[in-house]
Amino acid sequence: MRQPFTRQLSRVLELYERGEAGSGPEPLLARLFEAQRKNPNYVRLLAWGVLSGILTEDLFAADRAPVRRLLALHRETARPPRSVDANAVSALTLTATLGFGLFEPLLRALLDVDDDFEAVYRRHLARALGAFRAPRSRTPVRRSALGER
Repeated sequence: MRQPFTRQLSRVLELYERGEAGSGPEPLLARLFEAQRKNPNYVRLLAWGVLSGILTEDLFAADRAPVRRLLALHRETARPPRSVDANAVSALTLTATLGFGLFEPLLRALLDVDDDFEAVYRRHLARALGAFRAPRSRTPVRRSALGER
């Protein structure tokens, strides 16, 4: 059960190593949601493994080194303010994507949403995660002596 997680972690790490994550959280979210779409049963299986006690911390200990590398690349790429805890942002990303995969049928039933809901959810999640990145530098707008642009 850990192998699909490890493969996905490797793909996300490659995304950062190639610099594709520098533009914002959208490429990362696209990769995570696409993986769930390809194997929708994995999220339920992972949840079952954790809840039943079959999947324990020690099974995922081998993934700590790649996760540390991923967090280092994230800090380098996103340049989050010092007040941002990269572990907390990673936990938020992981639970928001896996949680959506697990609870999507319930969300659709309760919220009576249309087929575009996943796209809307992803856009809002990207916006929230973007808030944990360093602000992009803005180029100043030059004004003439009369205050015109």
